[in-house]
Amino acid sequence: MLLLLESRPVLGASAYDELRERVINRYWEMATLHRNDFLPFMLVNDIIRYWRVILLNHESRLEQKRLEAERKLACDPRLDERAREAAREQYKAELLLERRVSSYKLRFSRCLTCFASIGTMLAATTRDEHFSQASAMDMTSKSPLERLEKIKELDSASSESVDRLLEQYGDFLKTSQGGKDDLRKSFQDDARARALSDAGSRFAEGIFKLISTVGEGNALFRYCVV
Repeated sequence: MLLLLESRPVLGASAYDELRERVINRYWEMATLHRNDFLPFMLVNDIIRYWRVILLNHESRLEQKRLEAERKLACDPRLDERAREAAREQYKAELLLERRVSSYKLRFSRCLTCFASIGTMLAATTRDEHFSQASAMDMTSKSPLERLEKIKELDSASSESVDRLLEQYGDFLKTSQGGKDDLRKSFQDDARARALSDAGSRFAEGIFKLISTVGEGNALFRYCVV
């Protein structure tokens, strides 16, 4: 999924394209049995699974950090119970801050990477009644934002929704352009943290509505759920 959805070649563009095509072709091996109605449901399934693995890894990493901190605090002979409790509360605050920052970035960049891809596939399938290998090569050659623009090109009814998402993503880029340290400072202010968290939720909700609308009545959309 990293190759198909997030990679760009630094050197060896022709070899890169050949490898990307080989991976995509594997998803179309069953197309010979369904020449007139093949849908790349396994590709949709793997993109969604990739998204969910990202979320699980996020939670697993935070939990591992929490457990490691607890072990260090429990084994540190220099700390009395009062100092240990103070250190524990401080680390809880640090972990909460990291959770907020990571969740904010997931709701924008990772969410867009996965679901702009699915949205492109749904929009193309609705228009053309299939999604070809050539379409998959074209989609994976684009950036996530370009895929979002592609949805608007394929489905003009989605223009307003896509434009709103592009504007929201632009705000995210402005907020995060200073790097992780500046973003952490933003989340240290409770009011600012709530505003940013709400913005992330609105973006994710907008992505959901776009996918639901573009996928309505689309046979490929069923594989996003069942």
